[in-house]
Parts: sequence; structure tokens; C-alpha cells
Amino acid sequence: MGAYLVFQFSWWAYLLVDLNTQLQLQHSENAVPFDRWSMMIIGEGIVFLGLLMLGLWFVWRGIRKDQNLAKHERNFLLAVTHELKTPIAAMRLAVETLRRQKNQSEAVRDELLDEALQGAQRLERRVEDILRSTRIQKGESLQVEPVDVEEIIEAVIRHTRIGPYADRDVHVELHGEPQGLVDGDAKALELAWSNILENALKYSPEVEPVHLQVHQMADSVAVNFDDGGPGIPSHQRKEVVKKFRRLEDEIRRSSEGSGLGLYLANSIFRLHGGRMVIRASERGGTLVETKIWR
Repeated sequence: MGAYLVFQFSWWAYLLVDLNTQLQLQHSENAVPFDRWSMMIIGEGIVFLGLLMLGLWFVWRGIRKDQNLAKHERNFLLAVTHELKTPIAAMRLAVETLRRQKNQSEAVRDELLDEALQGAQRLERRVEDILRSTRIQKGESLQVEPVDVEEIIEAVIRHTRIGPYADRDVHVELHGEPQGLVDGDAKALELAWSNILENALKYSPEVEPVHLQVHQMADSVAVNFDDGGPGIPSHQRKEVVKKFRRLEDEIRRSSEGSGLGLYLANSIFRLHGGRMVIRASERGGTLVETKIWR
């Protein structure tokens, strides 16, 4: 359609110039000089053509943006379907096993109950991610109150002791003396830091511990996550904080995830007036730095 419009415009411009030439020949004494007519036609034509091309470019860019968003949303739906279906299946299997085999040992029952609990926790996390993402899109405000950052970090660590990363090492380092509470949404901050820690555990080798550092300062609190994984390429660090985005390598494509974790974390810190920055760590992996001000 765009090519057709440009062709038609060029054709009508040619006809106008040709008509002007004929009029010049018929009324050579009283006609406006040829070069003036031509310049008028060409000048107005260039302006019109420029506006037309600009409009076509905006339309094309909008279409491409919608196509990319639709692609990422399809990937998100597939990932979320898998993320929700897997824990439900694990919980159902554990409960059915307990129901069929009532004479099991206490150790086996505890193991099955732990599996069911892990599935419930994982399901709860994914649902919370989706709900929080929807609230952020709607522009809902945070429930701000004085909170203790170190208590929130302790809750984040406790969650990892129940799920699939229960056996992983997380080294917590506290720097600086406590400076009091900060204003924030405790549940939102816990979700943000939990998502960052889960990503660090998911994409780093099992033998590598995740270093979690809490820096207490007079005007702010910084919480940093340093993993020992392969790292995030510099050209993709801005992409991973966008909605539904995941890294484009086979290791991460084959791993579980919805593409909402870092997007939610970044959005939550921005709503708090804080920041989240992704860098390369000295260990060769990824360093995620977060900070909120008092």
C-alpha cells in the first residue's frame, strides 16, 4: 500500500509538470515562468511525500512493536502454563501417593509432604508474580509503611530453604550498622528480592554459592546479589528487565521461568524511588545491585 501511494503521487506530480509545460507552450506570453511552476509543484510534493513517508514509518513501527509484543506474550503464556502445570502435577502426585499408600513410613510421608509444599510455594510465587504485574500495569500504589530490610531478607532466605534450591548455599554478608527502618511495601520488596535471588540460583552452578550483601548506610540501604554463573552479556542487560523477556541462549531457554521476575523487581524498585542495576561481577557472573533510600 505504501509503495502504491508513492507511485501514484509520483505519477500525479509528473502529470502536473507535463500539464504546466503544455500551458506554457499555449500561453507563453501571460503564463507564469516554467521554473516557478516546477519549483512550486516539486516543493509541495517533497513536503507531502515527506509527511507520507513519516506516517508510513510510524505505522510500520507500531505494527512491528505489536508483533514483538504478541510474540513475547505467546512465549509468556506458554511459560506460565508450564510453570503452573508443573507444581500442580507434583502436588497431585504427592497427595495421590499418600492416599493410596497409607502404611508408609514417617520419612516417606514427610518427603511427599515436602514435595507438595514445594509445589504449593512455587504455584503461589507464580500467581503472585502475575497479580503484581497486573497491579503495576494498572498503576496501583504501594502499601508503604516502615519496614526492616534485614527482616525481609531473612524471609527471602527462608523461602529458598523450602523450594527446589533448599540445598544451595547463600552467603549473607551484613555491612554497616543498622540505621533504622525504611519506608516501603514489605510484600513487594520481598517479592522483588526473592525473584532476583531465584534467578541467581537458577542460572548459576550448584557448586557456586550466591553472595547476598546488605549495606546499611545513613541515607539508603543497598542489597546486592553476586552469583557465580555465566553472566549476562552487556547488550542484553537492558532487555532482561523488560516484560516477558528472557535471554536468548539455549541454557536459559530450556530453563523454567516466565520472564516476569526481573521486570517485576525493577518495577518495584522504581516505584519505591530506588534502582536496580545489572553489572558483571568480579567472580565472572552477574551482579545485581538494588538500592532504596530512607
